[in-house]
Amino acid sequence: MKNTKWNFKKVNNAEIAKNNELPLDKDILSILYSRNISNKKDIIEFLNPSLSNIQDHHLLKDLKKSVDIIFDAMKNKKNIWIYGDYDVDGITSTSLLYLVFQKLGYNNINYYIPIRDEGYGLNKNAIEQIKNSGGDLIITVDCGITSFEEIDFANSLKLPVIITDHHEINKKLPKASAVINPKREDNEFSFKYLAGVGVAFLLAAGLFEEAGQKDEVYSLLDLTAIGTVADIVPLVQENRIFVKFGLEQLLHTEIPGLKYLCSLIFDPGKKEYTTYDVGFILAPVFNAAGRLKDAKMVVKLLTTDNKREIEIISKELISKNNERKVLQEKIIADVEENIQKNSLNDNYVIVDYSPEYHHGVIGIVASKIIDTYYKPTVIMEVKEDEDIAVASARSIEGFNLIEALQTMPELFLKFGGHAGAAGFTIPVKNIKSFIKKINDYAKKKLDENDFVKLINIDKEIPIQKVSYEFYQIIDLLKPFGFGNPNPTFAVKNIILENIKHIGQNKNHLMFNIKKNGFVSRNAVWFGAGSNFKDLNQNIFYDLAFKLKVEDYMDKSYTKVYVDDIKNSELNDDRYSYFYSLYHTVFPLKSIFYTNIELEPDIPLTPKMDFEQISLFQGNKFVGRLDYNVSNLLTQLMKFYNYTFKIQIEDIQKTDIHYTVDILIKKNYDFLSYAYNEKRLFIDIKNFILGNMEYDSFTKTVLASFFKGEKNLIIPNDKTYNFKNAFLTFGIYFMKKNNLKSQIVTSSKSMQFSDLFLKHYFDINKEYKDGYPFTVFFNSAPESEINERNIIISDDYENENYEKIDFSFVIPENVVLKTPKEIMKLENEKNIFFEFIPVKEKLKIKKLLENGEKIYSDKSIYEIL
Repeated sequence: MKNTKWNFKKVNNAEIAKNNELPLDKDILSILYSRNISNKKDIIEFLNPSLSNIQDHHLLKDLKKSVDIIFDAMKNKKNIWIYGDYDVDGITSTSLLYLVFQKLGYNNINYYIPIRDEGYGLNKNAIEQIKNSGGDLIITVDCGITSFEEIDFANSLKLPVIITDHHEINKKLPKASAVINPKREDNEFSFKYLAGVGVAFLLAAGLFEEAGQKDEVYSLLDLTAIGTVADIVPLVQENRIFVKFGLEQLLHTEIPGLKYLCSLIFDPGKKEYTTYDVGFILAPVFNAAGRLKDAKMVVKLLTTDNKREIEIISKELISKNNERKVLQEKIIADVEENIQKNSLNDNYVIVDYSPEYHHGVIGIVASKIIDTYYKPTVIMEVKEDEDIAVASARSIEGFNLIEALQTMPELFLKFGGHAGAAGFTIPVKNIKSFIKKINDYAKKKLDENDFVKLINIDKEIPIQKVSYEFYQIIDLLKPFGFGNPNPTFAVKNIILENIKHIGQNKNHLMFNIKKNGFVSRNAVWFGAGSNFKDLNQNIFYDLAFKLKVEDYMDKSYTKVYVDDIKNSELNDDRYSYFYSLYHTVFPLKSIFYTNIELEPDIPLTPKMDFEQISLFQGNKFVGRLDYNVSNLLTQLMKFYNYTFKIQIEDIQKTDIHYTVDILIKKNYDFLSYAYNEKRLFIDIKNFILGNMEYDSFTKTVLASFFKGEKNLIIPNDKTYNFKNAFLTFGIYFMKKNNLKSQIVTSSKSMQFSDLFLKHYFDINKEYKDGYPFTVFFNSAPESEINERNIIISDDYENENYEKIDFSFVIPENVVLKTPKEIMKLENEKNIFFEFIPVKEKLKIKKLLENGEKIYSDKSIYEIL
């Protein structure tokens, strides 16, 4: 297997606990924290993006000024030119602004996209050509912020330029008529990482607002999403909003050319577009024009409604992309051959060059070589007639390409880029000197350990979360992309079954993964066919993977796509497994399939079968939950006495069956046919604790309250667990009065966010009339009240209340430790946590009574 290193992202669990009142799976909360989304407001906005959260476009410096200049030009029927770039961001930005003018009814508009040989950005020849063609105003998109000489040249021609760009600003700004850039320090707009098309979108918002058509800008979200995804900017804040709603709009795009092209390259009946669809399927088709021909043909496609033009251009683009793929594969093969023949992999930086390499694909080739060798890679096309080479470079973690190139500027005609990707033009005579210098520099920065590929893992998860249900929660984090990648998870100590080669060349692997009764079928490890023998040597393995849900024959299947596999160290994970089960977050979104017509408003009743949970509507059997969710619910029932109720969310009829979306909830409804008070209290206790008994504190509180018939004052000692007492009171008074009770508190303690508790109590900041029972938590009634109540306070005094003084006596055979300390204990069996199964708790209680040493945190009070 490959030599890799796993890096588990670290988060502060104490900080995460501050947001425990949010009804979120803690693993998802952990992922958000690792991505610096940590305060409650940011979390809520991230999970519920809204168009209304896009900041006001006026907060961008010079945007209003640009709108005024453009409207003045339109008023005077000036000839306006949009100057873009040949990548997808530039293409979509150009198309977006062109469509804006079309929608505003302005036709004296043109666009200019340089071909790749002209290089990136503004150039003087193009500016002069625009001027000679009658141009009166240039609006740049995705370029211009570093074009100082070119802007001065345009000014000398009396050709005004508005710059809209998103690239880094080099201390000062060009002397353009206006400069819109989110990286300007004098912006009030707080988000700096828009793509060029995002900046164009905000300019469009200003133009439409000025024209009294404010909401028209949202019709361009599909183009905004495509450019944003393709330019690999962080998919957070405004970018996340653009992409989320833009991908939704792409399904119903109003752009004829885009609609037709998508119909050719995607399967019919597609239910959603993802960032993968845009970044790896659609964007390469757009890019193929700029790489091998002329990107202007894509702008034409996106701005015309001529069906014949659309058909011809779409098919030409697909043809060019296929040509690009063939060329790319050939160059990769040639580079691989040179690496082997000339031992290029012995160097710290792999450098290869040839006249046979095409500059349009060498960046992709460099990335593919890194996938294989995990070393910084530079691929060059040699232009023999000009005696120069054009290079694309890609890097690995820990090696900053642009810093490396800056140490040898004398070698290049021009260069640029950033830490991970760069490009340059170099005289052929300097290539060998470059190879020596870049490798000498790399030897100072890297060692052999840096050539071990790092697998960044967001979270280790338990096996039961390899499921459709957990994927529905992950789905809240979409759209994925740079800055918000599809999470990589790890599961440990799993068994692989039915390992087999797949693929035309048998170079991929497929297998089932299994643990604790949970099975995920047909996991795929691409490009790992050579590991077949290794995976048959051991029994237990650890997996790093991504989780997806795919549709086949109108059914959804959870799929594991493996990033890496290592031999398991077989650490005992029994307690972490119990912890994860106990903290399963409900409700769960799930799904099942049936051929029986259902009543959508009638809930479903789950019943245990041998291996699966059967579902009934009334007395009618209607279907089964799948094996994994059945196993999860079965274990929760067995270990913790949980019961469940199932609500139908949606029913969709297909040609084959009904697809039923359901919500699985913990059942907090108490049912008792008790004929006296004693029997009622037994039923309540069994409902809350099963075979467990109340702890001594809860027994004291309940006995004092019900037998003494006095209201109580209880000190707010943090060692007390009030939950079981609260639940007993709440259930009792609900049974007697068919009304909820109330807890009056200003505390934000996580215990008050418990859904079980909220089923029987309203949590109020101030006292309200009409409840049969009230708990005052760190508060007290301002006057006498009639209903039964308890006051939990350290300083309240009232002679009409009975004060409970209670202290725990910790037996000598109990060793109190923190949970972390306990988890490090090896070979110790007598461990008590609140999350171990009820049967285990009863066993520990018996051992405790027999004098055996017990290790526990403060949850031991539950059995004292």
